[in-house]
Amino acid sequence: MRSHFTSLLVIIMLFTFIRSATADTCAPSFTESEVKHRVKNMPLFFKPKYTDVVGSYLRTYFEKDRTKAERIIANTALYFPIFEKYLREQNMPMDLRMLPILESALNPHATSRSNAVGLWQFIQPTADGYGLANNRFVDERKDPHRSTQAALRFLNKLHERYGDWALALAAYNGGPTRVNNAIKRARSKDFWKVSKYLPKETRNYIPAFIAAAYLYNYYEYHGIAPASHAVEIQLQDYVKVFDEISFQTVSDLTGVPTYDIEFLNPSYKQRVIPKSYSGNYLVLPAWACQALKKHYPNVQTVSGTMIDPDFLNQPNYLRTTYTVRPGDDIFKVADVFSCKPFNIKYWNNLKTDQLRTGQELNVYMTTYRKRKTAAAQAIKVSQKKKRTPVKVLPQLTNRIQPVDLFATSNEFTEKGGKNNSFQMYILKPGESLLDIAQRHKHFSLPDLLALNGWDYNINLMAGSRIKLPL
Repeated sequence: MRSHFTSLLVIIMLFTFIRSATADTCAPSFTESEVKHRVKNMPLFFKPKYTDVVGSYLRTYFEKDRTKAERIIANTALYFPIFEKYLREQNMPMDLRMLPILESALNPHATSRSNAVGLWQFIQPTADGYGLANNRFVDERKDPHRSTQAALRFLNKLHERYGDWALALAAYNGGPTRVNNAIKRARSKDFWKVSKYLPKETRNYIPAFIAAAYLYNYYEYHGIAPASHAVEIQLQDYVKVFDEISFQTVSDLTGVPTYDIEFLNPSYKQRVIPKSYSGNYLVLPAWACQALKKHYPNVQTVSGTMIDPDFLNQPNYLRTTYTVRPGDDIFKVADVFSCKPFNIKYWNNLKTDQLRTGQELNVYMTTYRKRKTAAAQAIKVSQKKKRTPVKVLPQLTNRIQPVDLFATSNEFTEKGGKNNSFQMYILKPGESLLDIAQRHKHFSLPDLLALNGWDYNINLMAGSRIKLPL
């Protein structure tokens, strides 16, 4: 009996040791003083303050529910570019993008006990007041675009009333009436003085916001390693659809699996986008938006069948590096690579929009090319089709030189026929195909590759002859 007890004790001690070792591996040790120092110096649109409540929220993120923290950071790649787009348009503080972290943990399907729904957690009466539809086809509280636009209008209105973002955020949570009464009782518009007169949830709202901002700014210090979404999901765009169309038809037209369409468009209840005179948002991988824009004007009915497979496009994703040059900013770089500024920040773990000359950035490009072979044209899109992997192209770096391609006539030696117009170009030392494509507005890298019959893994030497589209 004693021997059995001793063995059990040894097992328990061993389990405790292993669990402790695992926890140490996953969660780097840190002191409260370190966290307090970071909070105090954290850039925020109001002065942050470390409190016991802030510490409690941080322990939830970094100790009690690390999986949730990792999921939140991964989802910033999906939703922060949308938030930033509309915040810039409204000239509002970028820090407001943190709000859906504490509202919904960046889950568009989140529903609270009070039946608030979506990324920004609208209850139905407020949603009605800001024009968010909820019917048998769609719940726009779950629409990342429409709900964000509505939330920012609401926040702007609250800030105009209080002239203080901390109080505006408190009113977003608890309602203006509670905040107005608390201001009267405190005889102050300082949130920290007003807070003791607010209900507990609203009192803790600003500490929760501070904790969410800390999570985003310092998650790597605590060993949070998010599993990122596929690049084709990160590199998303949207179109406005005015006629009824099903997810299946969108899939048939673009090749995007219906489960990805459903994931990117959480507001549609029946996998159908209803007819709308003002247009409904359809979010897709960026390459698929190009394909849909080409085909959709010719679609008259929802047929659910493959339409004109000869023009179905196959996505390709290019991974490369870019070295920041004098005069570059994050918006210029994002424009060159057809992505969002936040994509650049996410891929390079940047917390601000600031770039420095000589800094090397990891970037991805999204593009597409036509399927040419008869066999490819005959293949129907499978719902089990795997996402296209990222192709690593180390040779496609930004060795861009300020050279006029048409400066000397001897660089071009021949022209194609009338029906296949092109000019020949001799590749210079240190030059890449990406360099050439970036210097021309009338053709893209895929056009260049298609004309020459090359794939994305081509590795050319200086002196190679290249056909350039006219």
